[in-house]
Amino acid sequence: MNQKQKKEYYKDYYQVHKKNYRERLKQWRRDNPEKVKRQAINQQEYRSIKYKKKRQFVRDYKLLKGCAICGYNNCAGALVFHHPNNDKEFVIGSSMGKPIKDIKKEMGKCIVLCANCHAELHEKILKGKL
Repeated sequence: MNQKQKKEYYKDYYQVHKKNYRERLKQWRRDNPEKVKRQAINQQEYRSIKYKKKRQFVRDYKLLKGCAICGYNNCAGALVFHHPNNDKEFVIGSSMGKPIKDIKKEMGKCIVLCANCHAELHEKILKGKL
């Protein structure tokens, strides 16, 4: 049985035995509160580590690229992602819960600018000079 067949088998099995499965799971949780709590803590720590790795990846990327206009690259917090084609799907800085491939795809649509150049660029856009 290959992976696809196994997945299909377990999916079908779950649908047929859904009620019993849920009851056994509830009972296991009642019988093992310490394990449930430990699992929740482990999962929270795992998510925290993944979040921090993604955040560091984004910071390193900003510093590596630097501002596309003036070249500034001293502080990642002063660098922002600008979507020149208005094709933004989400804000990168507040989307660390998304898969890294989605974050990379969104970063690929952007140019990195320092906060000052970004503000000047948007002022030019608002005044119709660009």
